[in-house]
Amino acid sequence: MKLLTESTGIDHRLISPYHPQANGSAERWVKTAKIAIAKSVQGTGQDWDFYVPSVQLFINNKVSKRLNTPPFSLMFARKMNGFEDYRKKDPKKAVPLSYEELLERIDHMNQVVFPAIKDKTDKYVDEVF
Repeated sequence: MKLLTESTGIDHRLISPYHPQANGSAERWVKTAKIAIAKSVQGTGQDWDFYVPSVQLFINNKVSKRLNTPPFSLMFARKMNGFEDYRKKDPKKAVPLSYEELLERIDHMNQVVFPAIKDKTDKYVDEVF
């Protein structure tokens, strides 16, 4: 974990248990999810857990102002599938990456993607604060 946080320039901080307010960014997303779930159940409070997957999908596909891309795209290095009927389409067989291709992808993430994310985040923080 230490190597990952150092190589990506992440400011890794630990918070005390049972004091979630110390992690403002995570708490903001929890609040967003709670509001979206509350709107989905329309005040009844019943079956709220039914809406969690769809709310998570929407949050993960929302374009981040800070990074100008959805979190899903960063995590999986592709766009999320659209809402289409895929039953009549020919499935594309997933070909696993070779060891060399995987190393190239990791190098690309370390040399291009992570530094770009850090630059965008720094610029965003400078503009906001």
